[in-house]
Amino acid sequence: MKKMQKSIKLFVIALIVACQASYAQTNKTLENQPPKHAYIFTADSLAGFDEKAARDRAISSGLYGEEYKVGMFLFKREFVNSKYGIT
Repeated sequence: MKKMQKSIKLFVIALIVACQASYAQTNKTLENQPPKHAYIFTADSLAGFDEKAARDRAISSGLYGEEYKVGMFLFKREFVNSKYGIT
């Protein structure tokens, strides 16, 4: 009986340690950050960007909902990178 109780205690301790170890592996800093496609570009960076053409391009590509937001972000990022020679 004592051996069974000792085994149960060791199992519970091992389970607690395993749970703590897996919790420590999560990246808590990324959980609180907004998604990258929520970035708001400054107006001067987007000067010359054709929003309507980009919107039409996104819709014709079948982007809707969250995909639309990501697509618009990528179109804007592509424009800014091209405008300022960023590779």
